[in-house]
Amino acid sequence: TFLTALSTHLQSLRIYEDSIKNMISDPDIEELNLQGKNLTAFPSVINHLVKLRVLDLSNNSITAISDNIVNFVNLRQLSLHKNYLSHVPIIIDELANLNVLDLSSNQLSSVPATIVNLKNLQTLNLNSNQINIFPKPICHIPKIIKLEIADNNIHSLPMQISDLVSLNEILCENQLTNLSDRVEKLQEMQVLKLSKNCLESLPKELFTYPRVNLFVSYLLFNVDLVRRG
Repeated sequence: TFLTALSTHLQSLRIYEDSIKNMISDPDIEELNLQGKNLTAFPSVINHLVKLRVLDLSNNSITAISDNIVNFVNLRQLSLHKNYLSHVPIIIDELANLNVLDLSSNQLSSVPATIVNLKNLQTLNLNSNQINIFPKPICHIPKIIKLEIADNNIHSLPMQISDLVSLNEILCENQLTNLSDRVEKLQEMQVLKLSKNCLESLPKELFTYPRVNLFVSYLLFNVDLVRRG
C-alpha cells in the first residue's frame, strides 16, 4: 500500500541520515564526500560543519539547495553534479570564498544575478542543463578562469563576454549560430571549444592567436584543425 511504501521510504531516509551522522561526528571536518548516498534533500545533519572547505553532493536526487548553505562560508569547492536542481538560490553569493562550483547535469535554465558576488570563483561548470540563453551575470564574475557550459541549448554568446578578462578556457558545445566578435578580445584565452555547434563561419583572427587551443570539429563547415599554441 501507499502508507507501507511511505513508511519504508522514511525508514530508508532515517538509515541514511544515521549513517551520515556517524560519518560526521567530528565538527572540524574540512572535506566531506556524500556522492551517491540517495539523498533527496540537502542534508540538515551537516549544518554544524562550518569548517567545511570541500563538499561533494554529486550523484544524488537533491531538488533544491537549502538556505542552510549560508552556514558554509569557508567552502572552497562545492559539487552538486548530477542532481535534480531546477534553480540556484540567490543566497549562493554568501559563499564568498568559493573557488569551484559544479552544477552540471541538473535541470537549470538560469543562474541568479547574485552569482557575480562570488569574487573568488575560478571554475564554474554548468554542462548538461537546460540553459537556452547564456547567463549574462557570469560575464561579471571577476576571477573566473574556466567556464564549462556545454550540452545546453545556447544559440549565441552575449557581447558582455569580453568582460571576462581572466577567462582562459571555455567549453561551449551548444547550438551557437554565430560567434560574438568579443570572444576575440579575451586576451587570456588558452582553450576554446566550439565543437558540435551550428556555426557557419569563424572569425579568422581566432586562428592567428599563438596561445589559443581551438577545437572546432563537427561544425556545419569544414575546419580540419586543432590549433595548439
